[in-house]
Amino acid sequence: TQPLSSTNQSSAPTLYCGDRIQHLQHDSMRCCPILRVVAGLAGGVRVWQTFVLGVRRRTKRGVVMGRPTRTSVLHIDESGSVARNMDRNRKYYSERKGRDPKVAGIDFEGLLRFSKKLLLYFEKEGYFQKSLGFTCVDQGFIPGEFGHDLEGAVFLKLGKSGLTPIQSKIEAYSDEDLFDMLELLYDHCAKPIGGYFHDWNDCGWHRDAFDLNAGRKEFREKFNELLSIYGDGFELSNDGEVLEFAPTGLEGLFEAELPDHDPDNVEKRIEAARSKFRRHHASLDDRREALRELADVFEFLRPKLKAVLSKDDESDLFNIANNFGIRHHNQRQKTDYDKPIWYSWVFYFYLATLHASLRLISKREKSE
Repeated sequence: TQPLSSTNQSSAPTLYCGDRIQHLQHDSMRCCPILRVVAGLAGGVRVWQTFVLGVRRRTKRGVVMGRPTRTSVLHIDESGSVARNMDRNRKYYSERKGRDPKVAGIDFEGLLRFSKKLLLYFEKEGYFQKSLGFTCVDQGFIPGEFGHDLEGAVFLKLGKSGLTPIQSKIEAYSDEDLFDMLELLYDHCAKPIGGYFHDWNDCGWHRDAFDLNAGRKEFREKFNELLSIYGDGFELSNDGEVLEFAPTGLEGLFEAELPDHDPDNVEKRIEAARSKFRRHHASLDDRREALRELADVFEFLRPKLKAVLSKDDESDLFNIANNFGIRHHNQRQKTDYDKPIWYSWVFYFYLATLHASLRLISKREKSE
C-alpha cells in the first residue's frame, strides 16, 4: 500500500493556482507609437526575435516556439513517459475529414486522468517514499518527512482539506486543486538511488537514499509533456510553479538569455517579474506588481538608456509607468482601460524593450 492511494485519510499532498491569465491581444501592440523601440530596431517583433535574441522558429519534441503542436494521441507507458503515436504520416478517418480531435489537445478530465497515471508511476518507483513514507508488510506504515498525519501536513501547507488520498479524490479536483498538488509533490519528489528489496510477501523496495534535484527534474519533464497540451498550454517551472505559456510569437522573450549586467538589480528582478506575471493564480495586483518591478529596472538603467534610446522613446517608457496607475496612486493617473489586456500588452512590451536595451547597452560598453 502506498500513501497516494491509501484509503487511510492520513495520506497525500497538494499545489497553487487561480484564475486563468487572459492572453495578450497582439493587434493592440500596433496601437502604441512606442513599439518602434522594439520593432524599429529590427523590422518587427518576429524579425527582432531572430536578429536580436537569436531565437528561431523551430520544432522540438512536439513544440513549436514553446507551443505544443498537438498532433498525437497520448498514453502513459511503464516508464511514466507521455508516449505518442509514432506514425505521424498516417491520417485516420476523422483527420481526413477535417475533424481531427487531436488538434484540440486534452480537456480537464483528460488532464486529471493522465495526471493520476503519472502520479501512480512516481509512487510505484519510490519517488515519494522520502516525504510521504510507505507501508511494509512487516512494519506497517513507515512515515516519511510528512509524518503519520499526511492529511494534516497537506492542510498546513495548502490550507485545504479533502484532497487525500489523491488516487481516490483526484477526480473531484478543480484545476486549482490539481495544480496545487503538483507544485507540492514537485517540491518533495526525490529520485531513489539506494535501498534494498524486501521480498517477503513481495513487499517491495525500501528506499533509503534519494536525489531531490534528479527527482524534481524528472517530475517536471514528464508533467510538462502533459501540461503543454492542456488548454492554452502550461508548464511547471524550475522553481516548481505552474505557469501559463507566453502568447504565440512571444515565447522568445522567455527562452533567450539576458545579457550579463547587474544580477541583483537587473537580471533577478526581471526573472521575478516574469514568474510573478505568468503564475496561473496571478491576480491583477500581482501583475501590476510585476509591471512595477520592470519599471524599477528601467529606472535603475535610466542613465544608460539615455545613450542608446532616443529622448522620445525614453520618455514614453516612463510615461506608461508613471501616468497609467502602475507606479503611482493619485487623482492624475489614467486608469480607465481594460486591465487584463493592458497589463499583458505593457508587460510583453516592457520585457521586449529590456531585452533590446540591455543588448544595446552591452554593445556600447564593449565598443568603448
